[in-house]
Amino acid sequence: MEDALRIGLVGLDTSHSVAFTRILNDPEPPPETRVEGARVTHAWGAREKGDLGTVVEERREELAGQWSVEIVRKPADMLGKVDAVMLLSVNGADHLKLARPFLAEGLPLFIDKPFTNTVGQARGLIKMIHASGSVVMSCSALRYADEVSAVVNEASEIGTPFGGCLSGPGHHREGMPGPLYYGIHTAEMLQALFGTGVDSVRCEHSEREDVATVYYSDGRTPVLRFVRGCDEGFWFSVSSVGGVRSAKVDAGTFYARMLERVIEMFRTRRSPVSLPETFEVIALLEAIDRSGSKRGARIKLATL
Repeated sequence: MEDALRIGLVGLDTSHSVAFTRILNDPEPPPETRVEGARVTHAWGAREKGDLGTVVEERREELAGQWSVEIVRKPADMLGKVDAVMLLSVNGADHLKLARPFLAEGLPLFIDKPFTNTVGQARGLIKMIHASGSVVMSCSALRYADEVSAVVNEASEIGTPFGGCLSGPGHHREGMPGPLYYGIHTAEMLQALFGTGVDSVRCEHSEREDVATVYYSDGRTPVLRFVRGCDEGFWFSVSSVGGVRSAKVDAGTFYARMLERVIEMFRTRRSPVSLPETFEVIALLEAIDRSGSKRGARIKLATL
């Protein structure tokens, strides 16, 4: 068996920091969430204020005390001690700065959603990645939910979906554009099921939800719902020539399914999610946000 990869975490302002560590470092995990081949060995989190500061400190204590993770004073302290990095900081606007020292060393990175907050930031980060020659993967775990993967695996028999509705929570977060914080999960389900090739979007905004019609270049028009009126979870109903497939997503295993792909990417230096795919997700969400603020105007991704 290959030696376990040493993983460094950057950013403790998300529950993912503990959730991912638990999956990778637990010596006796449940069989359905077992992921082998890597351990979280180091972590860094910015000093936060108020309630978030308390939560981040609790995560530091849990990572160090329960999972034997070394907490470092600054991200660069991990260099030479880890084989790969998971950049988890919530605000995508910080990702270019935080990724820089690791890309400079050629380390492979997983950048948690969102890749960046804007199309402009995404272009800058992609330019830096190409210049470094390193490999980066960025996605939401919803892309690899078992229910989504089941439909993707049926595509050769039932065809790629041509229409449908995908729904999930649409909570906003201060400092991040409208649907980017939580709507990205539903957008990633869309890309996994329908693929790339979005031409434009039209979004109707209300207090309780955003409803976006997505116009693909080939004429397909799925609908996304980002719901704030209730906590209904994630679900989808999609139509293809082979029939309708509907499911409510079970959150029990999608972190593990995603981490399997991340660890494989770290070892092979080949990402299952290309940078153009990642860029399209950010462009889609920025277009949705602009359309909602312009009372449903149709926004073409190419204009961003």
